[in-house]
Amino acid sequence: MPDQAYAFRDNHCLSCHDSVEVKGDLDMESLGFDLENRDVFDTWVKIYDRADHGEMPPKDKARPDPKDLERFLKALARPMIVREEARVHEQGRSMVRRLNRFEYENTMREILEAPWLQLADRLPEDGTAFLFNKVGNRLDVSHVQMTKYLETAEYAIRTCLATVAFPTKTEKFYAREEPVMKNYLHYRFGQMAATRATVPLVGLTPELEVIRKEMPVTVGEADPEKREQEAFGFVSGTYTATTKYDFTNMDPPIDGRYRIRLKSYTFRAGNYGASGGDDHGLTGGNIAWWRPSRTHILPGNRSEPITLYALADSGDSRWLATYDAFPDPTVTEHVVDLKKGEGIRPDAGRLVRTRPGWKGNPNATLEGIPGFALNWLEVE
Repeated sequence: MPDQAYAFRDNHCLSCHDSVEVKGDLDMESLGFDLENRDVFDTWVKIYDRADHGEMPPKDKARPDPKDLERFLKALARPMIVREEARVHEQGRSMVRRLNRFEYENTMREILEAPWLQLADRLPEDGTAFLFNKVGNRLDVSHVQMTKYLETAEYAIRTCLATVAFPTKTEKFYAREEPVMKNYLHYRFGQMAATRATVPLVGLTPELEVIRKEMPVTVGEADPEKREQEAFGFVSGTYTATTKYDFTNMDPPIDGRYRIRLKSYTFRAGNYGASGGDDHGLTGGNIAWWRPSRTHILPGNRSEPITLYALADSGDSRWLATYDAFPDPTVTEHVVDLKKGEGIRPDAGRLVRTRPGWKGNPNATLEGIPGFALNWLEVE
């Protein structure tokens, strides 16, 4: 300890902070002044700050002469500053930085107890260095950044407050009533491919009358038992320009956390299906062994991995969950975060994708063509 500090310590500190009293767990008698030791250094910083702020000695003790206090503080400051500057020169110094947009999102989620909030995309892109977005000198704070922080905070608060206006309710959406799925039910100009077509199923029985428009697509509420078994079958994965099996009748009223249940199963379509022709591939047309039949459906012989995406009006999709569909119709349940107005896009990722230039089906065997069927989606 500097010589100039000894007298002040002995007269104003040791009565409470010696090796006997040790008030506040501070023993200045045996503390030492080895500033190379980080714990010792930090303790002397606290002593300096408490004395400089007038907190020590306490108010019920005799106050030191201001000049004595000044000499004490200066005696401590000089070697501490020298040691700190040497440490910074040797090791560098961490930069104080703002939260990046993902940290801000997580902070707001924790503060508002709303883990479903989607906020990061509402904030400006963060600067990066060496592929990291947590480097202080790349996380600048402009008036634009501050404005967006405040706007996003207000949006988050209003979104959370809005949840009280929407009591919990459960709605069920049947695949047979979904316009996107029905769009691939009948052959038409631009869509004459069996691999891209949907098959109306009741269990494993294809409803050819529905394909030929001789009966309604669904029985609706008139026959609940049959309605529960109605499904649309698919033998290809989703592709933006062609086959999609989206649930778009749903309409989440607000951003929030939802519980969804999906009933689905796997099957095999028979071989030697037909594209083109005048009967929607049921008779005639261009037959190939690898094309799926719309008239002959077999039980599935394996599971299929299914990925669920949130679907925005813009067409952008966002991952929600992944599960396995099995040959027996099964209901799976997932807790997901949805934004207002989003739909849900299931995707059987192993099935062939019918991109431009596609030909054949790598999954086709003489035992059939693998497929995936959707019954309904329930949203709570």
